[in-house]
Amino acid sequence: MREIVTLQFGHFSNFIGTHYWNIQQTMLNEFQPLLNNPMVPNFRPEIESSVLYRESRGVGVSIHSENEPSTFYPRLLVFDLKGSRGSLRKQGYKEEPYRSITPEFVDHQKELTRWEKLEVLRTFENKRQTKFTKNVLAADEHTRELIVDNENEQMDENEYDHTPQQTSSHSAEKQIEPQAKKSKKEYSRLDIEQDLEESVALWSDFLQVDFHSKTICEPIQFQFAEDSYSALNVSNAMNPFAMDSPFDIYTTGKEVLHGEFSNDQYDDFTSQLLYFVEECDTLDGFQLFTDSFNAWGMTCSDFTQLIKDEIGSKVPLISYAASPYIPDFASDQDRMKFILNTCLTYADMYQNTNLFIPNSCQQLPDALMSEYLKHNFNPKKLYHSASILASAFDSVSLAYRLNGTANNKQTDLYSFIQEMSPLNALRVANINIAFPYRFKTGTSLFQHFRSARPIHQNEHFVPLLSQIATGFHACDPLAQSLLIRGLTPVNVPLYHQSDLQELNEIRMKRFGGEELEKHKHLIGCNSHFDMIDGYMNQTRCFSKHAFHVNQPFKLPFTFPQYLNNSVLTRDGLIRSHAPTEDIAERVETCPLGTHLSNSRNFSKHIHQLVKYFDTISGRSSSLSVGGSGLSASYHYNLSPDELKEYKEILGRMLDNYEDEEADEDFEDEVEGELEHEEED
Repeated sequence: MREIVTLQFGHFSNFIGTHYWNIQQTMLNEFQPLLNNPMVPNFRPEIESSVLYRESRGVGVSIHSENEPSTFYPRLLVFDLKGSRGSLRKQGYKEEPYRSITPEFVDHQKELTRWEKLEVLRTFENKRQTKFTKNVLAADEHTRELIVDNENEQMDENEYDHTPQQTSSHSAEKQIEPQAKKSKKEYSRLDIEQDLEESVALWSDFLQVDFHSKTICEPIQFQFAEDSYSALNVSNAMNPFAMDSPFDIYTTGKEVLHGEFSNDQYDDFTSQLLYFVEECDTLDGFQLFTDSFNAWGMTCSDFTQLIKDEIGSKVPLISYAASPYIPDFASDQDRMKFILNTCLTYADMYQNTNLFIPNSCQQLPDALMSEYLKHNFNPKKLYHSASILASAFDSVSLAYRLNGTANNKQTDLYSFIQEMSPLNALRVANINIAFPYRFKTGTSLFQHFRSARPIHQNEHFVPLLSQIATGFHACDPLAQSLLIRGLTPVNVPLYHQSDLQELNEIRMKRFGGEELEKHKHLIGCNSHFDMIDGYMNQTRCFSKHAFHVNQPFKLPFTFPQYLNNSVLTRDGLIRSHAPTEDIAERVETCPLGTHLSNSRNFSKHIHQLVKYFDTISGRSSSLSVGGSGLSASYHYNLSPDELKEYKEILGRMLDNYEDEEADEDFEDEVEGELEHEEED
């Protein structure tokens, strides 16, 4: 057994993480009835859930009965600021577990220490609830009383506004008594979908997964700036975007582990990390999701050092950094902070992790618009853009979560990182996604790949980073990983009979050999994996992975409904004929492809960042947040030497990916390594 621990840093990364774990939970729910089922002996799914999930039986005991039901929790730490959890709060002992949400009750929960036996319960710590959350609470009669009635919200808020601050113990006890149990009210799926489109403000608004009690990590020094993130969800000049919280200054992230009040916090977070690590049989490594546009990049960087100190410097670390679409009406000061934070995050992640995968939503409004997505798709919204990134992260991470069946090579995280970064200096990769993967109903896999460009020039794959060369302008990758899922032998034949007849006719031609040479990589394949692998062989590179997963991408219940069902079938394949009337069925699953590429296509992106950094870094001392609402002013606390060091790191990154002569040195080095291996 191999296990991976996941860490999420920041609100946008937690939006991505919520979609990511909803995807895992949807897949787990599908497989779980078949696991240990005597009617399906030796069942083993393509995707190993145990890589990301921990299984437990019973409560609070270490030796479990095989008859007790299993509970699955993500092996996960979630970092975010106070006030960002919304639908999650830590619940105390079960003597009186379900109470009305009053200010006194919330204060009582705050008194619980981190090391008491806590249980994470799905409720809101504020007044806003999505219909999805209400449905979840309504499913259990004990949690039904926690539902907030919309018509009573204003009345309740007025009552709380007039509640005296000093209350007797008798009155406090009276206020926190449970209210009368509410009747069960269910919302339709359509109601929930519409409500999520309009009401999602926090990542917990659409969370389908139960977290372990040690998952949530909240720094006590800072408060979540909800207004700024509301502007990212709904672009509106009346609700302006402003990077004016302390955590919008990159160096503030160091306060989480190394600040004036961080000693106990450091110990707490370390213990929470070690809790998940120590129960692993074989720790495969860590995958990190982090915001790249605020202070969470520095917190993530500090945590990588903590991992190396506490667990070991050789443990593999793969980092996925992400930034949302910055609104068009953002001020110049905010744009400078956004870009400067991104540059500093890139430098730290490049230095401190083994494989760095940066992502940005800035180019998505132009890149992803197609007839396969509905008009309501809006990548400027966190709820939508995070779903695209989560789908990509899930697909890329499948490479080190497959069980090795169906011709797929079982790859651990260490091997995957080594093959995706053949040289230590070249450890940046970018994701290109085909969502949905465009495949027409009735087409054979041979016909599909026969007309496709080589993978590094395939324009159906959209880069999740700006300024990345595509199409004929794309360079051959140094290393690449292609994963395509959902093209099963049941709905996608390898060859049609007409394909085989055509190939035989070509062989009979006098000069047919030249035509066959064009498609030699697609001829004589015995499986879908063989053909996908052959398709990749068109592209010259030093290291490659090809994966084929039969299971399609299944859209979770709370996934945004923007796949166009008038163009796509329920299975996500392109319809052979346009429908004559409106289609009521929604797209439930779809094929999906990701191409992870370590290539010099990244050079233009990093070159632009280096240019911005040269311009902005000189003004970093003038960039700050503070004012009447804050007790102190926060600045970029970087000395000239530190700024110089960051500039050198970014410069080295640029040189490694921009210098064309390095290709020849790289070839010589790789050939030397291969000769050395042959001699051994």
